[in-house]
Amino acid sequence: MDKTTQIGGRHGRFLHPFHYRGVTVPELIVVISLTGLLSVATIPSFTKFTLERRINSAVNALYTDLFFARTEALKRWQFVVVCRSLGGENCDGEAWSYGWIVFVDENRNNQRDETEFVLKTQQRLANSTGVEFGAATPDYLRYRPDGTGWPNGTFTFCDRRGPDAARAVIFFQNGRPRISRTRSDGTPLDCSWFPNAL
Repeated sequence: MDKTTQIGGRHGRFLHPFHYRGVTVPELIVVISLTGLLSVATIPSFTKFTLERRINSAVNALYTDLFFARTEALKRWQFVVVCRSLGGENCDGEAWSYGWIVFVDENRNNQRDETEFVLKTQQRLANSTGVEFGAATPDYLRYRPDGTGWPNGTFTFCDRRGPDAARAVIFFQNGRPRISRTRSDGTPLDCSWFPNAL
Protein backbone atom coordinates (compact mmCIF):
# COMPACT_ATOMS: atom_id res chain seq x y z
CA MET A 1 0.00 0.00 0.00
CA ASP A 2 1.33 3.42 -0.99
CA LYS A 3 1.77 5.57 2.10
CA THR A 4 2.29 8.76 0.12
CA THR A 5 -0.34 11.25 1.15
CA GLN A 6 -1.86 13.83 -1.16
CA ILE A 7 -2.86 17.19 0.28
CA GLY A 8 -4.42 20.26 -1.21
CA GLY A 9 -6.98 18.54 -3.40
CA ARG A 10 -6.61 17.60 -7.03
CA HIS A 11 -3.62 19.84 -7.74
CA GLY A 12 -2.00 19.45 -4.36
CA ARG A 13 1.50 18.24 -3.62
CA PHE A 14 2.54 14.94 -2.16
CA LEU A 15 4.15 14.43 1.22
CA HIS A 16 6.58 11.62 1.57
CA PRO A 17 7.18 10.09 4.94
CA PHE A 18 10.48 10.93 6.65
CA HIS A 19 12.24 8.75 9.14
CA TYR A 20 13.93 10.60 12.03
CA ARG A 21 16.40 9.16 14.46
CA GLY A 22 18.16 10.65 17.47
CA VAL A 23 21.88 11.25 18.02
CA THR A 24 23.62 8.51 19.92
CA VAL A 25 25.71 9.19 23.01
CA PRO A 26 28.98 8.13 21.33
CA GLU A 27 28.30 10.52 18.42
CA LEU A 28 27.57 13.34 20.85
CA ILE A 29 30.80 12.66 22.74
CA VAL A 30 32.81 12.73 19.50
CA VAL A 31 31.28 16.08 18.48
CA ILE A 32 31.91 17.64 21.90
CA SER A 33 35.49 16.35 21.92
CA LEU A 34 36.22 17.76 18.46
CA THR A 35 34.71 21.11 19.43
CA GLY A 36 36.88 21.21 22.55
CA LEU A 37 40.03 20.35 20.62
CA LEU A 38 39.36 23.05 18.05
CA SER A 39 38.77 25.60 20.82
CA VAL A 40 41.99 24.69 22.59
CA ALA A 41 43.89 24.96 19.30
CA THR A 42 42.50 28.39 18.39
CA ILE A 43 42.61 30.16 21.79
CA PRO A 44 46.43 30.59 21.88
CA SER A 45 46.43 31.96 18.32
CA PHE A 46 43.67 34.41 19.18
CA THR A 47 45.46 35.51 22.36
CA LYS A 48 48.71 36.07 20.46
CA PHE A 49 46.86 38.04 17.78
CA THR A 50 45.20 40.24 20.43
CA LEU A 51 48.47 40.96 22.25
CA GLU A 52 50.25 41.69 18.97
CA ARG A 53 47.52 44.09 17.88
CA ARG A 54 47.61 45.94 21.22
CA ILE A 55 51.38 46.36 21.37
CA ASN A 56 51.52 47.51 17.74
CA SER A 57 48.73 49.99 18.40
CA ALA A 58 50.60 51.44 21.40
CA VAL A 59 53.89 51.70 19.48
CA ASN A 60 52.22 53.42 16.54
CA ALA A 61 50.38 55.85 18.82
CA LEU A 62 53.60 57.07 20.45
CA TYR A 63 55.55 57.09 17.20
CA THR A 64 52.85 59.21 15.54
CA ASP A 65 52.62 61.60 18.49
CA LEU A 66 56.39 62.17 18.54
CA PHE A 67 56.36 63.06 14.86
CA PHE A 68 53.38 65.31 15.51
CA ALA A 69 55.20 67.06 18.39
CA ARG A 70 58.27 67.67 16.22
CA THR A 71 56.14 69.10 13.41
CA GLU A 72 54.36 71.44 15.84
CA ALA A 73 57.67 72.65 17.30
CA LEU A 74 58.91 73.49 13.81
CA LYS A 75 55.64 75.04 12.71
CA ARG A 76 55.13 77.16 15.83
CA TRP A 77 58.86 77.82 16.41
CA GLN A 78 58.33 76.96 20.06
CA PHE A 79 59.31 74.28 22.56
CA VAL A 80 56.93 71.32 22.57
CA VAL A 81 56.98 68.71 25.33
CA VAL A 82 55.67 65.15 25.44
CA CYS A 83 55.17 63.94 29.02
CA ARG A 84 53.41 61.08 30.74
CA SER A 85 50.06 62.12 32.10
CA LEU A 86 47.39 60.39 34.15
CA GLY A 87 44.47 62.73 33.52
CA GLY A 88 45.38 64.27 30.18
CA GLU A 89 46.00 67.74 31.61
CA ASN A 90 49.28 67.76 33.54
CA CYS A 91 52.62 65.95 33.60
CA ASP A 92 51.63 63.77 36.53
CA GLY A 93 51.55 60.21 35.23
CA GLU A 94 53.25 57.43 37.18
CA ALA A 95 53.96 55.49 33.98
CA TRP A 96 53.81 56.07 30.23
CA SER A 97 51.21 53.30 29.93
CA TYR A 98 48.77 55.58 31.81
CA GLY A 99 48.88 57.97 28.86
CA TRP A 100 50.69 61.11 27.77
CA ILE A 101 50.12 64.64 26.50
CA VAL A 102 51.76 66.87 23.90
CA PHE A 103 51.78 70.57 24.79
CA VAL A 104 53.41 73.88 23.91
CA ASP A 105 55.91 74.71 26.67
CA GLU A 106 55.95 78.50 26.49
CA ASN A 107 58.01 79.08 29.64
CA ARG A 108 60.33 76.10 28.98
CA ASN A 109 59.94 74.54 32.43
CA ASN A 110 59.04 71.09 31.00
CA GLN A 111 55.75 71.16 32.93
CA ARG A 112 52.36 72.01 31.58
CA ASP A 113 51.04 75.20 33.15
CA GLU A 114 47.38 76.16 33.16
CA THR A 115 47.76 78.66 30.31
CA GLU A 116 49.75 76.33 28.04
CA PHE A 117 47.88 74.64 25.21
CA VAL A 118 47.54 70.86 25.07
CA LEU A 119 47.95 69.79 21.44
CA LYS A 120 47.24 66.09 21.84
CA THR A 121 46.22 63.58 24.50
CA GLN A 122 46.77 59.83 24.61
CA GLN A 123 44.53 57.82 26.91
CA ARG A 124 45.66 54.89 29.03
CA LEU A 125 46.91 51.89 27.08
CA ALA A 126 45.48 48.39 27.38
CA ASN A 127 46.47 46.69 30.66
CA SER A 128 48.31 44.02 28.71
CA THR A 129 50.88 46.53 27.41
CA GLY A 130 53.51 48.41 29.40
CA VAL A 131 55.90 51.20 28.38
CA GLU A 132 59.17 52.31 29.94
CA PHE A 133 61.33 55.24 28.80
CA GLY A 134 65.02 54.74 29.44
CA ALA A 135 66.47 58.24 29.38
CA ALA A 136 68.00 60.97 31.54
CA THR A 137 64.50 62.32 32.20
CA PRO A 138 62.16 59.30 32.03
CA ASP A 139 58.97 61.29 32.56
CA TYR A 140 59.19 63.67 29.57
CA LEU A 141 61.02 64.64 26.40
CA ARG A 142 61.06 67.95 24.59
CA TYR A 143 61.42 69.33 21.09
CA ARG A 144 63.19 72.56 20.36
CA PRO A 145 61.94 75.04 17.75
CA ASP A 146 64.46 73.70 15.24
CA GLY A 147 62.99 70.17 15.50
CA THR A 148 65.80 68.64 17.51
CA GLY A 149 64.94 66.78 20.69
CA TRP A 150 66.21 65.93 24.15
CA PRO A 151 67.11 63.54 25.72
CA ASN A 152 68.22 60.51 23.74
CA GLY A 153 66.33 57.48 24.95
CA THR A 154 64.42 54.30 24.17
CA PHE A 155 60.76 53.62 24.82
CA THR A 156 60.37 49.89 25.43
CA PHE A 157 56.95 48.31 24.95
CA CYS A 158 56.41 44.93 26.61
CA ASP A 159 53.64 42.47 27.37
CA ARG A 160 53.59 39.10 29.13
CA ARG A 161 55.30 37.43 26.16
CA GLY A 162 58.58 39.02 27.20
CA PRO A 163 61.49 40.46 25.18
CA ASP A 164 60.90 38.27 22.11
CA ALA A 165 57.68 40.18 21.41
CA ALA A 166 58.87 43.58 22.66
CA ARG A 167 59.07 46.72 20.53
CA ALA A 168 60.99 49.95 20.90
CA VAL A 169 60.61 53.54 19.80
CA ILE A 170 64.11 55.01 19.79
CA PHE A 171 64.40 58.77 20.23
CA PHE A 172 67.48 60.64 19.01
CA GLN A 173 68.54 64.26 19.33
CA ASN A 174 67.72 64.86 15.66
CA GLY A 175 64.10 64.50 16.77
CA ARG A 176 63.20 61.67 14.41
CA PRO A 177 61.98 58.57 16.24
CA ARG A 178 62.27 55.10 14.79
CA ILE A 179 60.64 51.77 15.60
CA SER A 180 62.88 48.81 16.38
CA ARG A 181 62.91 45.30 17.87
CA THR A 182 66.25 45.95 19.60
CA ARG A 183 67.96 48.75 21.50
CA SER A 184 69.86 51.39 19.56
CA ASP A 185 73.09 49.38 19.97
CA GLY A 186 71.46 46.21 18.63
CA THR A 187 71.20 44.41 21.98
CA PRO A 188 67.92 42.72 23.00
CA LEU A 189 65.20 44.71 24.71
CA ASP A 190 64.67 44.19 28.45
CA CYS A 191 61.20 43.41 29.81
CA SER A 192 62.21 42.38 33.34
CA TRP A 193 60.41 45.48 34.68
CA PHE A 194 57.06 44.37 33.28
CA PRO A 195 54.88 42.25 35.62
CA ASN A 196 54.46 38.61 34.54
CA ALA A 197 56.90 38.96 31.63
CA LEU A 198 58.30 35.61 30.53
